[in-house]
Amino acid sequence: MTTATGNQAALDTIIRLPEVIKAVGLSRATIYRRMAEGHFPKQVALSESDARSAPVGWSSNEIAAWIEATKKARSAA
Repeated sequence: MTTATGNQAALDTIIRLPEVIKAVGLSRATIYRRMAEGHFPKQVALSESDARSAPVGWSSNEIAAWIEATKKARSAA
């Protein structure tokens, strides 16, 4: 995907929980707690199932944006 200026845009992919944990350094429980509090990107359903074990993932762009926002908040404090 290319923008009007010719810069390469980051491809938004869906990443699974192990990749999210590795990227952000938080535990599964902390990720889900922060999601419930509205302080972490929401997951994306990967199937129509309502089962608790239904597959989910996260937008790689949203996770990257959350990481950047967290770093900026640290710098502003």
